[in-house]
Amino acid sequence: MTTGSELPPGSFVDRRYRIERVLGRGGFGRTYLAADDRRFGELCVLKEFDPKSQGDSVVAQKLHELFHREATILHQLNHPQIPKFLRCLKRTIASLSLRNTLTAKPTGNSYKSVVNVARRFQELR
Repeated sequence: MTTGSELPPGSFVDRRYRIERVLGRGGFGRTYLAADDRRFGELCVLKEFDPKSQGDSVVAQKLHELFHREATILHQLNHPQIPKFLRCLKRTIASLSLRNTLTAKPTGNSYKSVVNVARRFQELR
């Protein structure tokens, strides 16, 4: 069972994170671009755990474990191309428990920008 509803742009999570737009949808839930109103609108990514198959408690528990493991691994990683883990939130809507993982946007150069620089360098040679 899922909530089935996306957070609309402009809505808030934890009275802090303003939803800008949906970035993606998948089997675990949805991913949003959000602005942190306590950090001068700094952009971050909010991943909402809302699996499609919560009807089976065993499957739901396994999905929760996988989501938690993903957050744990993300917390341990430190690389400019990998978003920095900020925190986990838990909120309840209409008696449904939803978990959110917040991550910062990567700070390093994207792969695409590195390739573009390399191409320009090749053209200059």
